Amino acid sequence: MHVRRLFHLLACALWVAACRPLPTSDQFGLAAAADASGDAVTLPGCGTGTCDGAETLATCPSDCAPLAVHLGAACTATGSQDACGRGWFCVDRAPSAGGAVCVADFATWPPLGDQRATADFVQQGAVVIDTATGLSWAKASLRNLSWPDAMAGCAHQTIGGFADWRAPTRAELRSLIDYTEVNPAAPLTQFDWLAPNLVYWTADPVLPATADSLGVTVDFADAKVGTDRFDTPESVRCVRGGVQGPSGVVARFALQDGGQTVFDRVTGLTWQRAAAPQALNWADGQKACVQNTLQLPGTGWRLPTLRELESLIWIGPSPPNLDPVFATTAEQWTWTATVPVGVAGAMWMQSWQLGPDAEAVGDARQVRCVR
Repeated sequence: MHVRRLFHLLACALWVAACRPLPTSDQFGLAAAADASGDAVTLPGCGTGTCDGAETLATCPSDCAPLAVHLGAACTATGSQDACGRGWFCVDRAPSAGGAVCVADFATWPPLGDQRATADFVQQGAVVIDTATGLSWAKASLRNLSWPDAMAGCAHQTIGGFADWRAPTRAELRSLIDYTEVNPAAPLTQFDWLAPNLVYWTADPVLPATADSLGVTVDFADAKVGTDRFDTPESVRCVRGGVQGPSGVVARFALQDGGQTVFDRVTGLTWQRAAAPQALNWADGQKACVQNTLQLPGTGWRLPTLRELESLIWIGPSPPNLDPVFATTAEQWTWTATVPVGVAGAMWMQSWQLGPDAEAVGDARQVRCVR
């Protein structure tokens, strides 16, 4: 039984001469053809070696490169945060590929839109490259596997000549979600999706582990997160790639405006630090942000998309799964601006503990504005 709750290659740009280029294709495990360039960006502070001011991962990769680390140190206890730290999980890979490695369970790329563009995905035989995240995916799924077998199954794959395949973390797998689609809520033409069972394992167990161990799943039928017992037969889609470096995120969040707002150096978004003082229905929540009745510093405030709000999740052994800088000490369901497909009178909301769900717009939920 299921419980249903729960770098565009770093916005590519031509950088000022003082800055180093984006990580290479080899670092991403990408073909050179997947690289791209866009408009020039001028940031006077870029190239000082310190990620500060208005610098982000996309606008100053030389200074903010530590924020792009997606694969960390070696580890031994698969499915745990052993040697990894909060927000990272120990995931199996083949010994020939370096063995188990700490993998970030949060986005290390600028925010994706609610819809995933077909042009983001480049198929090379049995491998599909996501040029927006730098991850390479197996086109085909492994099916009807328990959680342990799914973890081991990916670690034993050789696909497209690569042997460093692994099971994806929750954040990696959810990067494939297309919130404008259902059945599957994902790109259809590049991957095999065989209904009706569209539930896929992630490499994340539910913490803390218990005798009835549960693994986190993503249901591509309706884009929700859930959990299953380890012995439940589900699918898994193997993944490889990600920037390698030491585990840990360096100064991703910075307090601003006298502590009222938080600047995210990965996404470039500025967040309301503490949620609104009282729960609001969706319309009042949207008004609170757009009309700034919460009297937040600056202009341009709005409700975040579900993808943006999810980018803040940082899984740990106990909720809330949110960086302490956000002044949140309890579980909160929070409104987003993303519309669920086929669910009239509802909007997506996000729980820091359980994941996303659709809720009637008249219900009172927390609000956290972004700009």
